[in-house]
Order: sequence, then C-alpha cells, then structure tokens
Amino acid sequence: MSGFDFMISDPQKTPIHEKGMGFQSAALLAAFRWITKQEKSEGREPLWLLEEPESYLHPDLAGNCNSILENLAQDATVIKTTHSMAFVPQNPNHVSGTRLNSKNRTEVESYKTFSEAVSSIRGALGIKFGDFYNLALFNILVEGPTDRELFEWVLDKLPEDSYPLSFVRHSRFEDFGGVKHLSGFLRATYQFIRQEYACVAVFDGDDAGEKERKDLQAYFGQKSIPFEANRHFVSVRSRFAIEGLFPDDWIKTIYEEHPSWFDSFAVDAGGELEPFKVKDGKKSQMQAKLISLAQAEKSLDWAIRFINVFQMIDSALDSLHEKLDN
Repeated sequence: MSGFDFMISDPQKTPIHEKGMGFQSAALLAAFRWITKQEKSEGREPLWLLEEPESYLHPDLAGNCNSILENLAQDATVIKTTHSMAFVPQNPNHVSGTRLNSKNRTEVESYKTFSEAVSSIRGALGIKFGDFYNLALFNILVEGPTDRELFEWVLDKLPEDSYPLSFVRHSRFEDFGGVKHLSGFLRATYQFIRQEYACVAVFDGDDAGEKERKDLQAYFGQKSIPFEANRHFVSVRSRFAIEGLFPDDWIKTIYEEHPSWFDSFAVDAGGELEPFKVKDGKKSQMQAKLISLAQAEKSLDWAIRFINVFQMIDSALDSLHEKLDN
C-alpha cells in the first residue's frame, strides 16, 4: 500500500483535512488502535508517546479522547504528557509529574492520590480553585444582598482620607442569598480558597448567624482548619442582625412608625434595645428607611458600629494576605 485517503462520515464523507483541528486530533487518536492492531499482527509491540493530546481539542471532546487512549492502552503501551486534568489517570500509580529541584534540574515525582496529581497540574498552570467562583484578591463574604448593599453604601459614605480601609475598599463583596447558603459555600470550598485568596466571612449576630457560625467552627475544627473570630470571620454585633449596626434610637423610632415590619421587638426595663427581627418581606423597606435617616445626618456618629466592623475586616484581610504572600 503506497497511500490512503482518510475520510470522516458525519454523515457525509469528508476528507479529514477539511475538519477542524480538534476533530482531526480525535479522529487520529481513534485511528491509532487500528494501526496498533496492524503492528501487533506483524509481531511488533507498539509504544505510543503522545505529547499533550488535549491540544486543539474542544473541552467537550477531552473526555471522549481520554477514553480512546484508555482503550488504546489495552493493546499497547501509551505514555502521554498533559496539562489537562481530563487526561490524568484516576490511578495515581499510573501518574508521574516533574518539578525543578534546588539545582534547577528536572526531577520526576510520584503522587499518592489523584487529587494530589491534579493539584500539581493546577499549580503548574496557575489555576486556582477560587477561579471557578470568580473570587478577587480580597473577598468579603456576606449573608445576603441587603448585607452587601448596606455595606457598600456605608463604605461609600466614609471619607477615604479619614478611613483608608484599603483592603476593604479593594475587596469584592459576595452575597449568598442567606446565611444557610453562605455556610454551605464555606463548608464546600473554604479549605481550598483560604490557601489562594484572602477571604473574610461576615455573619449577623442573630440566632441564625450564630448557629451557622458555631456549626462551621465545629466542622472546621474536626478538620484542623482554622476558623477564628476577627481573623477568618467577623460577627457584626452580638445577638443582632446587620440592621443593629445603626443607632438603637433609630430602630425604636421605626418600630413606633411601622410595627408591622417586625417579627419581634422589645426593650428591657432600662429602655435598652433588645435583639429584634425584621420580617423578610420588609427588609428592603427597613433598609431604605435607615439609609434615609443616615442621609439626613451631618456627622458620621451613626456609622460608628459599621466603622468598627470595617476596621476589623480590614485588619483580618491584611493579616490573611500577608500570610499568603509568605
């Protein structure tokens, strides 16, 4: 045989060179098994050395092509180099990596687990776990959209000259639609993202926030993952939700005007405000009313509790960022 034409039926027969590069790569990989069988019929043992088979492939084709190579490995010895996690064998005994030693020479290393192998690839490529969640260099993780909106609004009202808060001002506020969702996100990702980005979680001090915070501390404690107050998370005010950062007198006034906005409200015998709960459907109205009261003020005395929270978050972000740099 002096030559042959390689045609693809999909369903019309088309020369392979008229297909895209990714499709050509997949088709050629599939042809290797036929070539292998021809070689073995002649008494030869094929050895396939494949450099980065993921090149030119659409991501959706990676899994299929890896299956093709696994089938090929049943009839021949297949050695491949890759920067794609899709082509890493699940069995770590079949995986070797490379790294530079102290003398700047390449060394071969082995891995104990599949996770360790793909982590090495992610590190070599500069891929971070947090990239999948669009995290920034500094991140403030809050319970819900009203928390994010209030924090951003108050921060904008604080003069930068008087309150630099450089880490907070360069942070991304991420809200999670409620404390349960924030807690779930942290359980699933915190052990990874804490090694990549400076992230501080902010919890309301109410019953729901306190419960989730305690549960998270117990959960991470079992895994020996540090989750400390005013370092990895901040509680806005003991026993109070975020609205409790505004002056107590304002809350009392709003209750007198709109008692239907509250699920619970009380003052103690000394007239001091006790923990209260705003109805979920009234949070936006409560927020708008508090903002209107703040806008009418000439000083920033009303913001003292917000400032304390921001300063604590700023200090925590500074510390976490410094630790990551080192």
